Amino acid sequence: MLREDRLEKLRDRHEARADKAEAEAESRFKYVDTMVGIMQGEPIKVGHHSEKRHRRDHERVDTNMRKGIQAGKQASHSRGLADTVEHSGISVEDDDAQSLLDEKIAKMEEKQAYMKSVNKQWRKRKGDASRVAELGRQYQGWELSNNNANIKRCKARKIELAKVAEIEDDKEVAAGTCEGKAFHFVTDTADHRLRFESPRLSKDACKILRQHGFKWSPNRNAWVRLLNLNAIGAAVYYVTPELKAMP
Repeated sequence: MLREDRLEKLRDRHEARADKAEAEAESRFKYVDTMVGIMQGEPIKVGHHSEKRHRRDHERVDTNMRKGIQAGKQASHSRGLADTVEHSGISVEDDDAQSLLDEKIAKMEEKQAYMKSVNKQWRKRKGDASRVAELGRQYQGWELSNNNANIKRCKARKIELAKVAEIEDDKEVAAGTCEGKAFHFVTDTADHRLRFESPRLSKDACKILRQHGFKWSPNRNAWVRLLNLNAIGAAVYYVTPELKAMP
């Protein structure tokens, strides 16, 4: 999947969550308005046969108001994520990741060369105020260092993506036994996920998986993590030994 298509899919998912949360908030606030209109500020009559019902109505109003506010906040959060999805980084899921990284590296290298050139001219024209003013500001050492570090990071990222692309599909990278049940970590290159396959495990075993970045996916009916070298390392060197050590 191309990055543009992935971002569009991600944006649609955030928009759907926002719409759902907004509908829930509207429904709960409508219920509150209806109940407040019915009660009309009527005080609770202690000892009266209506006391229990009246208290339940107050609890329902309080609960719906609180959950309505929470749903409204969730809607705003999801809408904000949808509006800023284009700022998401380059993912291993992007089929055009290598070309995108090449473009990013080229721009940063061009910027690095420009900053060095400006600073070089500054050193040459030092003491000549009129000529220095033509150059604009001088670039600080930390700006060049940060940009150079980003270039190195992106080049390392390219190497990592190349290694991930060489991973075989449906390959078992780790296996063992936990609580008397066999488990396997299997690669799924089509879905870009490392999948944990096992019968139902205890809460403690699930906690170990969560601690190392695995999430339960209802759609896949399995614990998964984005397929990369870190995921494989976590499965082999951390999760598998910890699961095996469980009683």
